[in-house]
Amino acid sequence: EFLMANLDGERVAASDVALYPSTTTYYGIRSVTGHAFAPRTWKEALVTLDPDALRFSETFTTLRTSPEIARSPMLDRLSARYFVAPATVPLLGTERRSVGALPDVIDPGRRLEYPITSAPAAGVAIPLPKGHDPGTGTSIVTVEVLDEDGTALSSATRRIPTPHGPTELLIGVPTTDRGAAIRIGFSGDAGLVVDSRPLDLVTAFPDLPVVFGGSTTIYERRNALERIRWASSSIPMEDPAARLALLATGLDRSTVVLSAPSTSSEGGEGSIDVVLDDARDSIVLDVSAVGPGYVVIADSLQVGWSATIDGATVDLLEADHVGVAVAIPAGNHRVVLNAAPDGWNVGRAISATSGAVLVTSIGIAILRRRAGAT
Repeated sequence: EFLMANLDGERVAASDVALYPSTTTYYGIRSVTGHAFAPRTWKEALVTLDPDALRFSETFTTLRTSPEIARSPMLDRLSARYFVAPATVPLLGTERRSVGALPDVIDPGRRLEYPITSAPAAGVAIPLPKGHDPGTGTSIVTVEVLDEDGTALSSATRRIPTPHGPTELLIGVPTTDRGAAIRIGFSGDAGLVVDSRPLDLVTAFPDLPVVFGGSTTIYERRNALERIRWASSSIPMEDPAARLALLATGLDRSTVVLSAPSTSSEGGEGSIDVVLDDARDSIVLDVSAVGPGYVVIADSLQVGWSATIDGATVDLLEADHVGVAVAIPAGNHRVVLNAAPDGWNVGRAISATSGAVLVTSIGIAILRRRAGAT
């Protein structure tokens, strides 16, 4: 629900099995990874990002959970606005430090507060003894971030795992810069034994704050580029390996990497109004360009798509290895991209011819029937 309400046409990147491979497809969510027949260029970008991205199969792509991958410039170019990780993997942050000792047992209904010594917080790690038993009922831990007045700014909840589960309970909590303390609460039919071990706090990356915690952890990738964006300048890079290496290092947001040199003018500023965004069939954009530049779309539209500017056919340029770009002159323009798969026009011609033959045959049959009746 969070992703559907906040993605707004952008993408999500999932690590491990945080999102079951076909979940994003079912809910119509654009995803960097998943269970699909991804184009070759897309898989090459993923393997550059994470060499183990295809470890399950060629059609089942996933990423590992690490700061380097979650904050990668390659994911920025793939317009991954959010990074989703399982609640069982370590929280991503700049550091992890103890903020105080827990009691031997956290009794149901008890709430404990600890100061946030290094803000902002990304979440907590609560130690659990090996073979702990959460009881027969539902046992839940709640984590809240409080301001200086004790008002809750954000919160997350997570069920206690069954016995012989993890040795610590990891709970990401939405990051806020105004957090002064962490409050831990517990509900269940028996106390939570933690053996007086320390409570650890994870400090958030400034560009990767937690926006949702609990059963999964969702991070906002603040450096992600828009899926449909304006680029003022280009860098031609014909060698695929060199191009992928360049994209992985990070570039200016207003620069697009083209697979071949462009003869078009560039250097201007522009804005884009998305009129229609149906990546299955067509994309319609109103572009206002103060000077020449490029409309860049981070979708796999390099094969089977065509583009027009104000009704005139133009070249669709390969951009950022996986996407496309359209060179735009100065002025106000309507840019349209349409799906035109190989054989599309041939198929339409055959269908039209078949329809004409069918209509003619029916007409002849009717005339013969009338003549026979006469």
